[in-house]
Amino acid sequence: MIAFIFVRKNSTRLKNKNLRLINGKPLFYHSIKIAKKIKEIKDIYVSTDSERIIKLSKKYGVGVIKRPRNLTKTDSIEYLSWKHAVYELEKRNIKFKKFISIPSTAPLRNEKDIYKCIKKLKDNNQIVVTAYESPTDPREIKISKSKEGIYFMEKKEIKKTIKLNKVYNLTTIAYVTTTDYIKKNNKLFDGKVSVVKIPKIRAIDINDENDFKIAKSLMKK
Repeated sequence: MIAFIFVRKNSTRLKNKNLRLINGKPLFYHSIKIAKKIKEIKDIYVSTDSERIIKLSKKYGVGVIKRPRNLTKTDSIEYLSWKHAVYELEKRNIKFKKFISIPSTAPLRNEKDIYKCIKKLKDNNQIVVTAYESPTDPREIKISKSKEGIYFMEKKEIKKTIKLNKVYNLTTIAYVTTTDYIKKNNKLFDGKVSVVKIPKIRAIDINDENDFKIAKSLMKK
């Protein structure tokens, strides 16, 4: 199994997100750190367009894949970067079957979370994703628009006789799949999907300054 960390130079909502320091190390380093602890992972690659991240990745002792500009835009689909990474390693005559992406944006994950994802990858579930239980059922939500043009969510009344199902929000703890799945499909959910449930406290996905501050504070503890 080979682990991949996909990080871009530019980030829209939090500038230089992947180079922000937590416990003295850049955010993406924490994905490398945990990947090195997982015995099933035989090699680690960082896919990026950032020369600074390339330099640091080599310093941390992991491989590098230079990602083309068309795969690093704000609206670029990361799954296409997965394809690029797989084919790039094949060009280097590096063959492997199992693929794991460990995004930089969920640094509160632990080793147990990763092992659960790896263990759950079987023939009947071709890709494993992670999620945490949402406190709100989507049937309870309606979208409203204020006079200022701001959209917001508010609760709507639901009959008590309706039994609410549990709903889960995807998070970025890890994605585990195979090279065959990635080459065969064009979207993340084109095949059979299995989910590993993660406690919300570890499922934070860093997208803005507040997320970063919360994660940094929790990791210090």
